[in-house]
Amino acid sequence: MDINTKLCVYAICKNESKFIDRWVASLQGEADCVVVLDTGSTDDSVEKLKKYEPFVTVKQFDYFKELGYFRFDKARNDSLKMVPYDAGICVVLDLDQVPIPGWANAIRERFREGYSEVYGAIIDHDENGNELNQWTSRNVHPNNPFWVWNKVIHEGIQHYGDEEYKTVYDKRFTINHYPDTHKDRSLYKDLLYYSCKEYPKDPYYGIYLGIELSRRYSLEEATEAFRRALKECDYTGKEDIHFQTYLNLALCTNDDDEALDALFDAKELSESLNFKSRRLYKSLADVYERKGEYDKAIAALEEAIEKVPTYSSDWTDDASNFNGYIEDRLSLFYYYQKKNYLKAIEWSTKALSRNPSSQRLKDNLEFCIKAFLGKEIH
Repeated sequence: MDINTKLCVYAICKNESKFIDRWVASLQGEADCVVVLDTGSTDDSVEKLKKYEPFVTVKQFDYFKELGYFRFDKARNDSLKMVPYDAGICVVLDLDQVPIPGWANAIRERFREGYSEVYGAIIDHDENGNELNQWTSRNVHPNNPFWVWNKVIHEGIQHYGDEEYKTVYDKRFTINHYPDTHKDRSLYKDLLYYSCKEYPKDPYYGIYLGIELSRRYSLEEATEAFRRALKECDYTGKEDIHFQTYLNLALCTNDDDEALDALFDAKELSESLNFKSRRLYKSLADVYERKGEYDKAIAALEEAIEKVPTYSSDWTDDASNFNGYIEDRLSLFYYYQKKNYLKAIEWSTKALSRNPSSQRLKDNLEFCIKAFLGKEIH
């Protein structure tokens, strides 16, 4: 059977000028064509994209001007309609996403093997290019009318056809994500409030709203959003989101007792799910330290290393929790709170073994050793 492996990338765009050259460069020599729906840019995004015609096709539609509202799912579906009929493979990529070289042929190979959907990895980066979180992408699907985007924000592609299709994960399709942290996100907050009213029992919108509020606006508002989600949302079959909601509530509230209760609930869930997260134990240590309960803080950090030695199921677990941060913090607790310089040296050595190039960790170890030697001399 002949498989149509002509590959088209489709995207929506608004004020993405600074990303365009890098984005197009990652698609050239990989994709067969690119279509972009601009939703109302006020910078030179459209002009810059048009420089890449005919490889890139651009269409403009200002939703607020033409319709008076904006939904991400509608924009995604409208951009999908721009994909030419003779393309068999659709790949959605935002302009701040850069797939690694060879990604397109990996997808074509999987389609020839009979797969209809290819998962990959998306790796977040900070402004300095450092890797942060990683999760599984859902960016590839066949070009047919049974694949539709839905939900106003944090939209997802859904398959509505009766035919069976096969999915596969391929690490060759890895996307580096460089989000613009200075971008105006007020629209996101408004759409999330709207989504929580439209889908009041959907825990995804409950947690997304809380996270958005905690990052951009108000911890008090975020705390209330997480409380509402825990009280009103249906977590059946979504225990991982239940865990994340408890954990995020603990991170936002200024009530340490409420934080501990939430963390204990998260810990109980994680144990029942065999879900591993160093972030959970670090958060427990944070609360215990604020309360002055240093022995419990030390126990929580040691438990993090014992129970989550090398792998975390928590996709939001910061990479620093695995490159010496926990060990370094233990060395500081033992030095300053317990005056146990040998244990401080032990944990400082372990921290440095996790991150040998860190000058700060080298200095900490030297400091602990000098303190121990000075104690022994006197």
